[in-house]
Order: sequence, then C-alpha cells, then structure tokens
Amino acid sequence: MIVTGKSYQTGGGYDFLTLKHAPDGTLLWSVRFDDTWGLPSAVETDAVGNVYVAGASSAGGSLSNYRLVKYGPD
Repeated sequence: MIVTGKSYQTGGGYDFLTLKHAPDGTLLWSVRFDDTWGLPSAVETDAVGNVYVAGASSAGGSLSNYRLVKYGPD
C-alpha cells in the first residue's frame, strides 16, 4: 500500500511525504520530496512497481505550479 500527503517543515511550508507499506502494515520505505510548499493530491503505481506522486507546488511563488515525482519500487 502506498500513501502520500503533506508533511510540515520545521521552518514553515510543506513537503510531499510518501510511505510504502507491506500487506501486513510494516513500513517498507518513506521518502520526503523537499518542496517550499507542496500539496500532493494523487499517487499511482505502474506495472513494474514505480510510484508516481502528483500535486500542487509553490515552485515560483504560488500553488499554481504542479509536480510529478517518480520513485522506484525499492
């Protein structure tokens, strides 16, 4: 199972935080994509297990930008 959401930064703003769990709930990995102000809204996997996270990003000063981040299965 893959879950994604925003994670508060100590200095303010949010990063993308994505977690991968085994079927029994054990955490396999977690990764944070450093963004000034990120708001992930979708997560998908492909046939070989790559993970794609998409959402709004403040790159450039407003949440009118979008990001697509790809992670390998491991």
